[in-house]
Amino acid sequence: MRGRWWSHPIIPRTLPSTLSSSSSSSSTSSLLLARRPLSSPSSSSSSSSSATAEDTLNLKGHSPEHFPLSKLSSLLSERSWPKSRFLRLLAPSLNPSHVSELFQKHPVKPHTALAFFDWIGRNPGFRHTVESHAALLKLLFQYKTRLNLEKIIVSMVKSCNNAEDMSAAMDTFKAIRRADGVGDDFSFCGGLSLRCYNFLLKSLAQFGMVEEMKFVFHQIQKMGFCRTFLHITR
Repeated sequence: MRGRWWSHPIIPRTLPSTLSSSSSSSSTSSLLLARRPLSSPSSSSSSSSSATAEDTLNLKGHSPEHFPLSKLSSLLSERSWPKSRFLRLLAPSLNPSHVSELFQKHPVKPHTALAFFDWIGRNPGFRHTVESHAALLKLLFQYKTRLNLEKIIVSMVKSCNNAEDMSAAMDTFKAIRRADGVGDDFSFCGGLSLRCYNFLLKSLAQFGMVEEMKFVFHQIQKMGFCRTFLHITR
């Protein structure tokens, strides 16, 4: 059994004369075999760790369907997941598509998903996309989780690199409004501030998305922010 050491039998200096030579040879062979040292647990453990590290490094560049997301989901179900050595090895190979796939197809609790989203986002070289933000928002709203919606929306818009990204972000924004129990004013999550709407307008203007700007301004009017907004933008 691994990790357990058995005491070695003691070989007598002289074998009894009553034993035949063949019997003596057989007994000696058995005893010598018994003296063969067992493999070191530390050596075996080291080999296992090396294999894990090697396997993890080989995962880099794999598409989501070939990535061990089910194992990652299982790992995130444990309270100690932030301290996991396997997760630290896995982190450099993860990309936003993996995160999106994880949230969409594997069971992750809302608060764990939010914590993991923040954790992986702080890793060097990792940058969330509209896709990963949208997957997180969908998961959180699926569980009717109270959340800081404004913070996630601002983060999603900041991740946009072009008009296509911004269009995808607005599609997500509109989909959230249509979700059951959310409402146009996002009252389910405490609503959005005028500052958030203003940030949306400025970001849309940056990409010349006039029609989407009209949509956001219409939301501002419905919220009764119009006078305040005009005062701020003068």
